Amino acid sequence: MKKLNSEFKTAFISEAGAALTNNDYFAFVELDDYACYVIADGITDLAQSESAQKAVESVILHFQERPSLTRRALRACLESANRDLLQANGREVLKASVTVIVTDYEAVRYAAAGNTRFRLYRDGMLNTKSKDMSLSQDLVEKDEITPNVLSRHEERHNLYTYLGQEKDFRPHISGKLKLMNGDIAVLYTRGIWENLDEADIDDIFSETTDDPQEPLNNTEEMLLSKQPPNLDNYTMAAVFINKIFTDPNRDRRRKRIIKIAIIVVIVLLIVSIIAYVLYSRHKDKVDEMNLRADSTIACIQDNNYIRAREEVKKALQQAENLKDKEKIQQLNNYLRLIESVITADDTYQNQKFEDAYQGYQTALERSRYADKLGEAYINRRISSAEDNLTVADFINLGDKAMEQGDFGQAEVYYLRAKAFAAKIHAADGKVQAQAALDKLYDAKQKQKDEQEKKDKQRLTGDISDLITQGDTLSEYGDLDMAEQRYLAARSLAAAHYDADGKKEALAALDKLGQTRGKAAAAAQKEAEKHAAEYTAGAALAGQGDAAFANADYIGAAASYNAALAQYTALGDTAQSAILSGKLQNVAAKQQALDQQRADAAAAQDQAGELYAQKEYTAAKQAYRQAQQLYLALGNQAKADEIKTILDRIDADAAIMSALPQ
Repeated sequence: MKKLNSEFKTAFISEAGAALTNNDYFAFVELDDYACYVIADGITDLAQSESAQKAVESVILHFQERPSLTRRALRACLESANRDLLQANGREVLKASVTVIVTDYEAVRYAAAGNTRFRLYRDGMLNTKSKDMSLSQDLVEKDEITPNVLSRHEERHNLYTYLGQEKDFRPHISGKLKLMNGDIAVLYTRGIWENLDEADIDDIFSETTDDPQEPLNNTEEMLLSKQPPNLDNYTMAAVFINKIFTDPNRDRRRKRIIKIAIIVVIVLLIVSIIAYVLYSRHKDKVDEMNLRADSTIACIQDNNYIRAREEVKKALQQAENLKDKEKIQQLNNYLRLIESVITADDTYQNQKFEDAYQGYQTALERSRYADKLGEAYINRRISSAEDNLTVADFINLGDKAMEQGDFGQAEVYYLRAKAFAAKIHAADGKVQAQAALDKLYDAKQKQKDEQEKKDKQRLTGDISDLITQGDTLSEYGDLDMAEQRYLAARSLAAAHYDADGKKEALAALDKLGQTRGKAAAAAQKEAEKHAAEYTAGAALAGQGDAAFANADYIGAAASYNAALAQYTALGDTAQSAILSGKLQNVAAKQQALDQQRADAAAAQDQAGELYAQKEYTAAKQAYRQAQQLYLALGNQAKADEIKTILDRIDADAAIMSALPQ
């Protein structure tokens, strides 16, 4: 139908030139709705080759199977022809340059692979032309050579795309070109363009009649007139497009399209207005949501988490209404961060620093999913919680030291807690440390009072013992030794400001004076007789008492046994009984001393094992028990050694407690 209502005239020339055979080929087919024009130039060193003919026939055959003006169809057609040449059986590998014109009698599209050429003239002027797919053409594109040198350049036949190419076959396919009445399409091979300038060809086709054969003859005449020495095969085809197809329904379709377009425009306008209104409302909601989100961020940055929680909940509600999943996720991350900070702040205010520390750690972890908001505030609170935990740890260490009776070490810990609390401006921690110190000082005062009471009782007992000894000595007539005991009792009472003891000693001295006067004459001889023996016994007993007082129980036992033998010889059963009792005390003390030494050594060994296992609290208790035992034994060197170990345990325990759990 289109062919009948259009006028396309085609003519061509094709000659062997100076060669024996013509390896160029041109053919075309004009169908009802489409037409295809193909020109090919065989690429061969043989005198005769079928490559050009095979290429043209293959292209036309595939075009007839699926005639179309689309770029995809034209590419498929050329690729099929390329496969046909590659699969052809023969004595040579078939290769050819090819240019194809496809038209629907209204528009045209051309495709090229190689260095055959296409030109389209309109109103006597060149409108469109193809480009060679050669290295020389690339040099022209790069301005390394001029176009007028191309026809003689040595790389003009060095093609990068052609039919019969095994790999990377990429033909050039033009866009669709609208045809007009009077257009002229020209195809030609290298036998033409190697010997004629493009300007000469353009001049020939600028002045021509409606007969396509005329410009072809003029071209051939000009070519032959130049008498090129090695004239190759040359082929040229001209398609005169005297009349293109005009669709009779075009105006009606155009009016219908205009009506439809108007309706579509009106509908689109209405839809656009509705969409704009909806968009505006949606945008207002989005803006409000974003404003709430920005307010949330600002509140977090201002550390106002209570207000931030209110803002983020409102923003989250708006995001859920807008079904903005990304924003919902973001705001949920903000909300989880805010709630964890608020919870941690509450526990911090309630002095639950361990729980607060864990809460802030959770908040810090959630901050990583909330754009790291509040990170600086959380880190400060974590540091503050750690500081308060350090204060609490010092107080706890002091409490444990108090429980174990080590008031000196307890005071050190409490003072450290107070100083650290003052350094970090922790008022509550400072108050707690001061309260612990007050409690410690009360306990120390109480201990001091109890010790003074015990000392008073011991002093009274010692004075009483001296007076009793003096009384005993007085009864046995050793008035001088009795006087020494009474004087010793008086001196001891005076030294400790014990008025009652001093009064009792003075009374004993007065009584001794009376006894001395009454028995002076009667006991003079007896006293002199036994004085030396009693003196020796008393001296031995005194030595035993001194050794006993110094915990020298072996020496005390020796002195007491010697004194016992002396008093036994004197028949002094009372002193013998006293010395026997003292010997029993010495034996008990010696046994207790041996047991204390064994207990101290066992406690120290146990403490060492516990310390090695990092059981610091139990180790300290065992060491303190051993220390008390050594102090009781009078072994100050051992006690000092254990004190050094206790200080090291406290330092290790403090470090371990300060580390994050």
